[in-house]
Amino acid sequence: MTEKEEIENPWCVYGALGEILGFGEIVEDNKTTVDIKVRESPRDNKLWDPKFVKRFNKLEEAINYYIKNRPPVDIRCRDYTDDEIRNLAKERFPSYFKN
Repeated sequence: MTEKEEIENPWCVYGALGEILGFGEIVEDNKTTVDIKVRESPRDNKLWDPKFVKRFNKLEEAINYYIKNRPPVDIRCRDYTDDEIRNLAKERFPSYFKN
């Protein structure tokens, strides 16, 4: 069994057609698809086309990009504040924030 290669810039935002849909951690990249973990537990991954994934070295960078570039909110939905989005990241990736 071989060790998985360390992924360069493992944090990301993903979306399509100019709209960012979420953020997460890249756990596998086979150059045709990117496997993105959107929370630590339970395992909830999404396969995404790499051309619609923007990579970052740190989760905070991905969150800040998401906050600055998130799509306009549908009037039928409640908008999330910047702090609520940051708290969501802490809920989804608690081990990242333990330090």
